[in-house]
Amino acid sequence: MNSHQDKPQADGLISKQQIASLFKGWKRLFVKKMNDDDWQADTVTVWYIALNDLGMTQSEFEISKRKSLGMQWACTAPATFTERQRTQENSLELDK
Repeated sequence: MNSHQDKPQADGLISKQQIASLFKGWKRLFVKKMNDDDWQADTVTVWYIALNDLGMTQSEFEISKRKSLGMQWACTAPATFTERQRTQENSLELDK
């Protein structure tokens, strides 16, 4: 793993370390609802690529992470994780 993938980047990229931390938090929260085999290093890599390709910002990641802690199930797709924040953000803009 490259060191530039381990920590938040000044240019806004979501790091593998941040994603692994997210998964660890979900595992503690959702305990039996998550199969350990589904959340290994290869899944971190897939989410790393997807979230950064989707252009998720650090701010969006942190907000989505906090919101995910109030859900009954963990997000199973990076696009769903990203969309949850952006959908609400767009809704708030329309309300103005």
